[in-house]
Parts: sequence; structure tokens; C-alpha cells
Amino acid sequence: LWFRQAGGIPFITIQIVLMTIDRAAYVFVEWFLARWTSGATCPINILGVHFPAQTDGFAAQAQYLKFYWPLIGISIVATFLRSEWCVTGGMRATRQVFKAMLSSVMLAPMSYFETVPLGRILNRFTYDTDITDVTQPQIMSFLIISCSWYVAGVIVQIWILPWSILVLVPVSAMYWILLLHYRFSGPDLQRIDAMTRSPLQSMLSECLEGNASIRAFHQIENFVNRFNGAVDGKISTVHI
Repeated sequence: LWFRQAGGIPFITIQIVLMTIDRAAYVFVEWFLARWTSGATCPINILGVHFPAQTDGFAAQAQYLKFYWPLIGISIVATFLRSEWCVTGGMRATRQVFKAMLSSVMLAPMSYFETVPLGRILNRFTYDTDITDVTQPQIMSFLIISCSWYVAGVIVQIWILPWSILVLVPVSAMYWILLLHYRFSGPDLQRIDAMTRSPLQSMLSECLEGNASIRAFHQIENFVNRFNGAVDGKISTVHI
């Protein structure tokens, strides 16, 4: 859903291309540095280009730097572009989700507001909106970066040590099983957290609107006890 709201196939395609350039530039920079250090006392060839030994002085170092700075520049630009593209997609997805949610609530019949607690509606427009605005783009950005690191790491490691695939496959399968195990309980825990937060917001709104009536009918202690019970229920979800 997030990827579809962020731009769909074009967004995913451009993100993959930018991540590929970013990871390739990073790996090539590291490889160039490794080759650079191997030319400390003897000349070397990098992709058909002759580099003198570093003991020849500043002129030899300058020739390495002529190739190193452009590589660093490409890596920085690629990192900026893939990060900016992911954040832009997150903003686009947040805007689309908020418009759809606002439209649904504004066009809902009166029976919806009579049956759904006010705190649950406020929760959607406050906490859930904050999650989609801030937390969700960060999590999706971390997910994309982690996947790119994983793919790049696996490719490099298999290229250097082909037999390491015998270890990578079972380890990756183990992590995938742990991920599926969490997915069974993760959404339920988030749902419980949202349900226990709704009474708090609803009671705060009721107390602010009915402050005069609560004081007039001496119901302060009753509301305080109810609010403390709601707080205890919310805190209990943190320890689950």
C-alpha cells in the first residue's frame, strides 16, 4: 500500500535504479581504496589505467586523487538522490492517505459518529497521522537501505568467497522465519496500542468540554479514577 501510494511502479523502478547506483559507487570506492593501498611500493593497473607507486611522491598521489574524488562525488550525489526520492515518495503517500481518510470521515453518515468513539477518530487524525508523516517514511527508508545493503553484501561476498553461499542461505532463511513470526503478532500489538490510546484522548476531550458539569455534579473523583484506569490499560500494552 505504501509503495502504491508513493508512486507505484515508476517510484519503485527509479528507487531501485538510484539504490543500484549508490551501492555500486560505494563498492567501487571501497575497491579503489583497497587497490590504492596495494600500490604503496609498486606501480599497479586499475581498469587498464597505470598508477605509479606511492613512494614516487606527491605526483603519484595526485594521480590517484584524480580518480578518487569523482568516485566520491558520484557516491554522494547518488546517496542524496535516493534519499530525497524516498522522502518525496513518503510525503506523496502520506498526502494521499490523509486525503482518503479525511474524505471518508467527512462523507460518513451520522450513524458512524454515533457508534464510533470520538477518541478513536481523534487518534486517526493525531497519532496515526504523525506515524504516516514521520515514522512511516523513516521505516520505509531504512527498509530500502537495509535491503540494498543486504543485496550488495551478498553479491560481494559470493564474488570473493563463492562457498559462503552455503552459510548465507540458511542464515537468510532463519531471519525470514523470524520476520514472519513477528508479523503474526506485530499488527495485533499495534491494534491493541491504538485501542487503549483512544479512551485517553476521548476522556481528555470530554473533560475539557464538560469541565463545568463535572465540577457541578461533583464527579471529579469518578473521572480521575476512570482516567487512571485508562492510563493503566495503555501502559500495560507497553509491557506486552
